[in-house]
Amino acid sequence: SWERVMEELFAEPSTTIEDFQLRLSLSYSVLVRHCREHFGKTPKRLLVEKRIAKARELLLSTHYKVGIVAEMAGFSSHAQFATTFKKETGNSPAEYRKKNRKRIR
Repeated sequence: SWERVMEELFAEPSTTIEDFQLRLSLSYSVLVRHCREHFGKTPKRLLVEKRIAKARELLLSTHYKVGIVAEMAGFSSHAQFATTFKKETGNSPAEYRKKNRKRIR
């Protein structure tokens, strides 16, 4: 099913919207429609949410530098990661790590 393919693609950090289109043989507009029907979100929004979730997990469970976390979570650059992370969480990656590691300990 295409949902299974979507999940497989989400598991790969470097996945792009074009990867979804190629793997599913869908035009961009059809891909957007399917994502909205099944997930209530656009493919781009889904990718951002998955990448931020992965980054949060890595920031709290590893001691990797922020640039490495960005790469592992699928962001194309440290700057893009920092900007997107702050927009999504309200904190920079370093601030997020510092604030939330204290809560876990």
